[in-house]
Amino acid sequence: MVEIRRIRKSDLPELAKQFCSIWKEHKEKQVLKVWRRDLAKGVRGANLIALEGGKKVGVVMTEKLRIEISGAARITELFVEKGHRGKGIGSRLMKESLNAMKNAGMRNVSIMVSRKNKTALALYRAAGFKDFRLLMLKKFTH
Repeated sequence: MVEIRRIRKSDLPELAKQFCSIWKEHKEKQVLKVWRRDLAKGVRGANLIALEGGKKVGVVMTEKLRIEISGAARITELFVEKGHRGKGIGSRLMKESLNAMKNAGMRNVSIMVSRKNKTALALYRAAGFKDFRLLMLKKFTH
């Protein structure tokens, strides 16, 4: 049985370690710093963790945006551990986080995703997200 609950500060170090084991290009200390900020700036009740048998297996992090659009938020992270994917955990995290954001008065929510991540694209579209902008990226080699 999967339990979904709010993230606590004490959850962040282990989650950052898990995240960096999946996305090797990220540094654990930097992820932890950003997530601490996101937890403080996030939409109340919308930063959630999924636990299965007491093990942390997924997370969704949010932040309120301070832009010209009031009531705007974004999902900064959504991930589920590889061995726990395909069980609906990501969908549950997304649904519960979106409900919390709606209840907190958010009027719109955005999320960024790679075009190559077909599984995530399907999840986000099933949750009601629409293609909105194209983000272009240029990488520098050093």
